[in-house]
Amino acid sequence: MRPMNKTLRGLVLGLATLAMVASPWSIPISVAAASSDRPQIVIALGNSESMDGDLGGAIMTGSGQLSSSLSSLYNSSSPVDYTVPSGFTPPLTPTQTASAPYTVSSNGTLYDNSASRLNVAKAGIDSVLSQYLSGMDFALEDYSTTSL
Repeated sequence: MRPMNKTLRGLVLGLATLAMVASPWSIPISVAAASSDRPQIVIALGNSESMDGDLGGAIMTGSGQLSSSLSSLYNSSSPVDYTVPSGFTPPLTPTQTASAPYTVSSNGTLYDNSASRLNVAKAGIDSVLSQYLSGMDFALEDYSTTSL
């Protein structure tokens, strides 16, 4: 088996440590770690409202979604589109590489299409899984800051 690179090992250990500190486990880790020769990795992902913000912290989810009666506000502080950061693929409009809408409406439901922290984290997790899933077992943990 090929050794895990230092960057990935640090990310995985950091996420696993964060998961243990930030969230009570519903089952003990020893039970979750079944006997296997494959490395077993837990990825912890926050789902707080701050994850709606972009990497600079600005929350733009829902941006640009105004009715036609408010067209005078289209060029205000609520832009419709954003410049797609290098290396990021908009989740709902993957063919739009220069600019893409912050929010996409589908059957009356608005979806986040931005380079939000959550969407960047999802893309990162997808990349890790695509590269390492054949040789490792993964679990995903999300947590909240409220008591159960």
